[in-house]
Amino acid sequence: MLPIPCFTERETVNDFMNDLHLLNWYLVVKKRRSFAQIRICGVVCLLILLVTACSGGATDNNQTAQPIATATSGQIQVQVQKLPVNVLTNRYNNLRSGENLNENILNPSVVNVEQFGKLFSRSVVGDIYAQPLYVENIEMADGQKHNIVYVATMHNMVYAFDADDPAQSDPLWAVDLGTPFTQNIFFDIPGGEDGILSTPVIDLATKTMYLVARTAENEKAVYKFHALDIVSGAERDNSPTVIELSYPGTGLNSVNGIVTLDADNQLQRTGMLLYEGKVIFGFGSNNDRGDWFGWVVAYDATTLQQTAVFNTTPNGYQGGIWMAGSGVVTDGDYLYLVVANGLNTLADGGVDYGMSILKMTLEEKAFKIIDYYVPSNYDELNKADSGLGSTGLVFIPNTDYMVAGGKDGKLYVVDRTKLGGYNPSADASLQVVTLGPSEVYMTPVIWDSGPDGKQTVYAWDSLDTLKAFSVSTATRGIVPQPVSESTLKAVGRPIGGMTISANGTDQSSGILWATFAPEADKNTDGRGALLAFDATNLKKLLWYSDQHGERDALGTLSKFAPPTVANGKVYVPTFSDQLVVYGMLDTASSEGSG
Repeated sequence: MLPIPCFTERETVNDFMNDLHLLNWYLVVKKRRSFAQIRICGVVCLLILLVTACSGGATDNNQTAQPIATATSGQIQVQVQKLPVNVLTNRYNNLRSGENLNENILNPSVVNVEQFGKLFSRSVVGDIYAQPLYVENIEMADGQKHNIVYVATMHNMVYAFDADDPAQSDPLWAVDLGTPFTQNIFFDIPGGEDGILSTPVIDLATKTMYLVARTAENEKAVYKFHALDIVSGAERDNSPTVIELSYPGTGLNSVNGIVTLDADNQLQRTGMLLYEGKVIFGFGSNNDRGDWFGWVVAYDATTLQQTAVFNTTPNGYQGGIWMAGSGVVTDGDYLYLVVANGLNTLADGGVDYGMSILKMTLEEKAFKIIDYYVPSNYDELNKADSGLGSTGLVFIPNTDYMVAGGKDGKLYVVDRTKLGGYNPSADASLQVVTLGPSEVYMTPVIWDSGPDGKQTVYAWDSLDTLKAFSVSTATRGIVPQPVSESTLKAVGRPIGGMTISANGTDQSSGILWATFAPEADKNTDGRGALLAFDATNLKKLLWYSDQHGERDALGTLSKFAPPTVANGKVYVPTFSDQLVVYGMLDTASSEGSG
């Protein structure tokens, strides 16, 4: 085998692989190309880049050239460094699939009680509802490059921690964004503080983190949109800006044909979405108390000025957007989200979208509804405070399908090209599949290369077993009979979150990570646990934090927040004033450290 030593800088390879990864996604999702066509395209692109890189340009003679390909038997075998593992948004990507396919350290052969466990924890002030975010190999203010895990809390604190060094327990920076709001807080928020509830988003190009904080000012709640420098924690220009929302409508508490956001009685729960230079997020109810609406808002990522607002039930009430903390979904062209219970007047020509899945565009500073889906038994579900809205919406990669869970124990599968509308006589969605006997609060996750190489949906009813369903383009939807099912049952609320990790398309590397409350039906304090299942066979529980409780105990469960898996470590938020970090044990860390 003869090496082809063309690239002399690591960034060249990584940049190309990132571009190629995006090209693959574009061709599959946007242009609907086959995988065979994509492989040909990838090889052609790589050959072009090899020729271009070898034909000239500046070189560093002191740097050893790195072989990136070998030729044998007329074929090219590409050998490249792994893609950077950056977790910049809720559930890893804008499809909200919940999967990290660049994990080459953790796999079922090494995740066991002898080799895997708690490495250390990071102390914070406040409960962590937001998913931890992760940036690899970034130069910080100390002049050193670090892998960084970013943590936001309900005490309005934001932290940047070294993600790897157990001894570096102090944050590289920490910022306090103001006194959290503590009035009108109900049991849904057991800590009694509502500061930063939703998951931020990071723009790596500008090294900026965007988030929403709720502060108490003169005994009133004030929502502020912040932009922070991820290197120093400093506020960017124009940051923060106060969030005030209004919309034409005659709904509850409207004044002169205008409805407004009641910051004292609404929660900003959905994760942030960065889309075409805008940051998009939603608002929902405050434990369903009082009067509320569903809101979607967009802010310019540079000026931090509000550019668009949408109210889901402007002439009615309710219709909150919370999606168990998940963010608005985009396929690059359209925006998708789930609206919870509330008035729906679409059948009568109205503009109230309670309990629906919406497809939207953001055009000329306004959101526009393109399509929608409403369950056929909307009236029954709405009266029972059931149905859609209890989980986020998840795009199944390389298909036109999306899936969401409901409080009725169902999975709703829709086709993004035609959501189905509303038909009270027959359900117009692609598919409705019964998951279990209770509510579905944990947003499903997708493994793009699951068992037998098939796309697989993982979902967990709050009183049943964890299940895996194969996706079938032939029958349009998911196969209702699970391909795999755990023996462990969930035992009720509070509810945790899930993540898939795998090394590319290697099926033997897949792990389904989940947090849950093992004593939820007996103990209301929500003691949490972390689980690792073999993603090809959910009956195989590879590792469980209670197996070695003295060493691996998690603490109090963080509601709905997925664990973040990156570079061989699992970062798990808690309501115990700490981020807990798990990974491969060695002599120094096997006894644990704080």
